[in-house]
Amino acid sequence: RVGVPALLLQIATGIWLAGQWLPHSQWLGDSPIAHLVQAKLVLLGFTAALGVHARLALIPKLDAQRLPQL
Repeated sequence: RVGVPALLLQIATGIWLAGQWLPHSQWLGDSPIAHLVQAKLVLLGFTAALGVHARLALIPKLDAQRLPQL
């Protein structure tokens, strides 16, 4: 019950923080800060993908017998 809202909050605050570092129009630039923002956005994307995978593929198959395998 806490996982999805926490994931959404992490993504929202990550995007907000990236906007604090650099204006949105410069995120795809070639400066060192832009590279950090790009890396941050890619990592946020991976985090979101892992959250979706857990929600759709892992959690539905979870039962008392399979819990120790995680």
